[in-house]
Amino acid sequence: MDKQEQRGLKICARLNDRRKFWCVFEFAMLILLSCCLFPLNIFNLDFSRDLLKYVVFIAAFVPLGALLAYLRLSKGNILKNYGYVLAAVGVGLGARYLLEYGEIANANNFTAANVYLFILGIAVFAGGGYLSFRKTIIKATNVKKS
Repeated sequence: MDKQEQRGLKICARLNDRRKFWCVFEFAMLILLSCCLFPLNIFNLDFSRDLLKYVVFIAAFVPLGALLAYLRLSKGNILKNYGYVLAAVGVGLGARYLLEYGEIANANNFTAANVYLFILGIAVFAGGGYLSFRKTIIKATNVKKS
């Protein structure tokens, strides 16, 4: 067993000790980040103005996807985990909509393209983090059993 697998086992053990806390943390962060980082203004002409938002988006959702893999919700079923993530993101987007209700920016932000692009970005980055760390966890747990 190499160092990465040993580290994966230690992290899994620590997360399982406080599983409820980390599940609440995971979904609270998904809701908060989807509320705060929406929309990703890719279609804006001033791309550099929102560059920090894109960096935070990537830097936040990849580790959240990895944490989802470590929590092993629904016994590692990928589609159920995507369902959990999309439900949390839906709550976050709903909160953002209610925060901006009645403003002109709400009509500009909540276009179909912005919503689909945001959800696609979350699926790509959180899913990538989930899938990359899922392999490590499966390998580490198989080594532990044998």
